[in-house]
Amino acid sequence: EKNMNTILSYYLIAYSLMLYVAILNFTQASVINFILFEKANENPWKAFIPYYGNFVQHKLTFGNKNKWFWLLNLFMPSLYNSYANYKWARAWEQSRGFSIFYVFLPLICGILIIFQDKKLTPQKHFLNT
Repeated sequence: EKNMNTILSYYLIAYSLMLYVAILNFTQASVINFILFEKANENPWKAFIPYYGNFVQHKLTFGNKNKWFWLLNLFMPSLYNSYANYKWARAWEQSRGFSIFYVFLPLICGILIIFQDKKLTPQKHFLNT
């Protein structure tokens, strides 16, 4: 009985910590996208709405014509989201190396993009040949 309560306590602590990190990550990413959306002349509040903020980011990255390719995110989220993040950095006139870095550390790179005076340029989607 006592041993079971201890194990459950550890699970609760671990779950709480993971939830805290997830909320912190979402908040930081949303604040960065809030500023980037504003720079791109998009309504910045959209960055705080889960899925819709990601859809808007995708639309800004690939242009309005290719916005529905975002649905690929539902079928292969990790792979496609990595590709979209790479192209998001490229859309802000970043180098290939920086864009690869953005895939792994988007919070740090997002802050760097905010302080650069570069324009958003929609990118060509790989399905749009």
